[in-house]
Amino acid sequence: MNRDFVKALNVKDATAAANCYAEDAVILPPGQPTVTGHEAIQKYWQGFLDGAGYVDDTVSTIATGSNGDLGYEIGTADLHLKGPDGKIVTEK
Repeated sequence: MNRDFVKALNVKDATAAANCYAEDAVILPPGQPTVTGHEAIQKYWQGFLDGAGYVDDTVSTIATGSNGDLGYEIGTADLHLKGPDGKIVTEK
């Protein structure tokens, strides 16, 4: 799933990126409010790809688990963005 997610972002396809999430998923963008639900997540990624100077990213899984019908993944992402000065910065 992480490979599909990174591939979607790298071709700037917010819909494909959002399709990697469950309908009721929640994402925790750094320094921003949580984003809940498939449609909101797609809009978040579209806005991000349209305006953040996105270059590429890497995603790593820290832990996965399940409890009954609930599954989860905890991970990190290193997003590489082009800053206003043209230099690449990393958002973790």
